[in-house]
Amino acid sequence: MQPSLVLRSRKILKQILQPDVPLIVNFSGGKDSLVCLLLALSVTDRVECLYFDSGQELPGTLRYVDDRCREFGVSLNVSHPLKDRIRHKEIPDHIRLLPDYIRWWGYFPTEVYRYCGLWLKHRPGRIYCRKKWGYQTLYKVVGIRLDESQVRGFKYGHPLSWRRYRGRYVRPDMEHRGSYLVYPILKWTRRDVVEFLSENKVEIHEGYKHFGMSGCKWCPIAKPWQIRAIAHKHPGIYDDLLEAEKDIGKPAWSHKNLWLRELIP
Repeated sequence: MQPSLVLRSRKILKQILQPDVPLIVNFSGGKDSLVCLLLALSVTDRVECLYFDSGQELPGTLRYVDDRCREFGVSLNVSHPLKDRIRHKEIPDHIRLLPDYIRWWGYFPTEVYRYCGLWLKHRPGRIYCRKKWGYQTLYKVVGIRLDESQVRGFKYGHPLSWRRYRGRYVRPDMEHRGSYLVYPILKWTRRDVVEFLSENKVEIHEGYKHFGMSGCKWCPIAKPWQIRAIAHKHPGIYDDLLEAEKDIGKPAWSHKNLWLRELIP
């Protein structure tokens, strides 16, 4: 890969280092966030990881994240919607996990509106950060790349977008006032990520080998073959979502009229 990419990414991280505040890496266990963790460790030893446990993760994901943090000697912080409860006037207290939200709103998350990430990850994560670090300014490193999709390419790469936030690589965290999101690998490609991890000889999540993905067991942008592969390897893993699908009478991918039960082998 291009050495200049690594140098630029390290420069971005060095510019936001604070002497008494750890650099927080949003570590999901995926390849991109793993690259971010390695880059952060190359510029400072004051690094901590933040893992958003949504309650929908693939089996073994949290174990993998914990193993990598132990390997690199990094503290792991884990948020969860059950223990970091969101208080919202429009959402009853008993609405906590994805099946609850599906029944409450009557539809699954969509590619356009992935409310699962907002209510199961980012907002519980904000509550966790407030409890641990108070109201001090935090810089959270996020593994987002422009070439992941056209939507991300426009959202993070268009001049009107980054000028709005007065910066391309560091932007205010709209879900955590006073903190910032840092995107050190914004211009990396998938190939750059693979080559970097290969050069550093780091173990990647086994989900890539079996399902071509890591993270949540169901996602609005997941492919049907991935769902079939997960269901085949982990029987019964979708029982909670199948019940929710049945209760609301709508398919998991409404825009495609694709029912989750049709993909279960």
